[in-house]
Amino acid sequence: MQREIKLILPALKTVNVEVRCVFVRCKIGGIGLRFYPNQGPTWVGITAGDYIRPPAVIGAYKNFAIENTNAFDTDATFIVGDGEFLSAATAGEYGLLVQRAISDAQPNWYDHVLYSRDVGIAYASSVNNQALQAAATALQLVAPGANTLGILVWAAAIQNCGAAGQNCQLLAKASAPAAAGDGDVILQGLGITNTGTGSAADLKRPIFVPAGKGLYAWNTLLETGTANKHMLYTVL
Repeated sequence: MQREIKLILPALKTVNVEVRCVFVRCKIGGIGLRFYPNQGPTWVGITAGDYIRPPAVIGAYKNFAIENTNAFDTDATFIVGDGEFLSAATAGEYGLLVQRAISDAQPNWYDHVLYSRDVGIAYASSVNNQALQAAATALQLVAPGANTLGILVWAAAIQNCGAAGQNCQLLAKASAPAAAGDGDVILQGLGITNTGTGSAADLKRPIFVPAGKGLYAWNTLLETGTANKHMLYTVL
C-alpha cells in the first residue's frame, strides 16, 4: 500500500511527518531539502526522483522530517508505503530500481534509480525461444556474466508439452541449474492437461534479479509438443 503526502515547507523550517513506512519517494521537490529518517540527527539531501528506504536492520521508518534550507517557502510531494515502490498505483511513473549507497559518508542509506518514468513497460531486451528442450536440461536465457548490476524482468511466460508429469521452471542462478528447483524459482509451471502432459506459468508482476545471476528455463522431461519461453527484460 502506498499513499501521497503533500507538504508546504516554510523557509528555513523543518516539518515532521508522523507516518510508518518502508520507503519514501520524492515526487515533487526542489533543491535545498533534507530528509531526516525517524526525525533523528542524520540527514541526506532529497529532491524529485529520489527514492529512499532504511537498511534491513531498521526495517521501517517510524516517522521522518523534511527540512527546507531555502530562504523561501516551497512545496513538496512524497509517496510513502510498504514493500517496493511500483508506480502501478501512481500515474506517470513506473519502475524499480538499481540500489546504491547515497554517499560514502552514509553507506547505510540507499536510493533507487528509476529506469523509466513513463506509464507502461520500457523493456530493453527480449527472449522468444520455441526450441524443444531435452529432458532434465537447463536452457540459458541470460548469462550470469551479462548481469553486472541486476536484471529487471518485466514479463515472462513458459509453456511446454510432453510426457505425463511434465514440469517447467524459470530459475535464477549464478551457474547452470543441475536439477529442478536448483536456484531461485521465479516461475513454476502448473499442469494444463488432465493427464499432466503439459505445464505453463506466467509472471504476475515485474521482478528484480540480483547481480551475478543468470536466467534459465528448466525442463524435467523431453518436450515433444509446443514449447515457449518468452521474456521481456532490462539488464541494468
